[in-house]
Amino acid sequence: MLLVSSLSLTLLGVTGCSNPATGTTCTGSPSVVLQRFTESFNQHDAHAIAALFSPDATFINIFGMRMEGRTGIESGHRKAFRSRLVTAVLVMKGVEKQELAPDKYVLYGTWNLAQPKSADSGRSVPAGSGILTAVVQCASGDWQLRAAANVRQASPPS
Repeated sequence: MLLVSSLSLTLLGVTGCSNPATGTTCTGSPSVVLQRFTESFNQHDAHAIAALFSPDATFINIFGMRMEGRTGIESGHRKAFRSRLVTAVLVMKGVEKQELAPDKYVLYGTWNLAQPKSADSGRSVPAGSGILTAVVQCASGDWQLRAAANVRQASPPS
């Protein structure tokens, strides 16, 4: 099930880069990695999510839980997909990118998370919105997530 808004596809753009240190070239926009993240999330495929990250990457989820390396990222997402995210659907509303170097970017992905009305509210992550901030790099001819942190958007106290 692919649920990516037309806005995010429009913002993906097409660019390319090369990593001067390795001579590796990546084609397409670095934003494509968040499209792939969304697709893998909606398939509840923890292995595919982990494969988007560099081997020594770090991911921090909305609860502040730190997942280290592909193994930790896969394990953390597998547990979540079997419990609190079992019925969740992620929609990436848009992606902004900021170039750090020709082969490195910071991405800001604005997302919505939906849960069906039948979801167990005591066991499921509630529906809501947030921002996934990620550092991506060109490596082995593809864009890889090097670090990512996910936060929920909430109204500040008055």
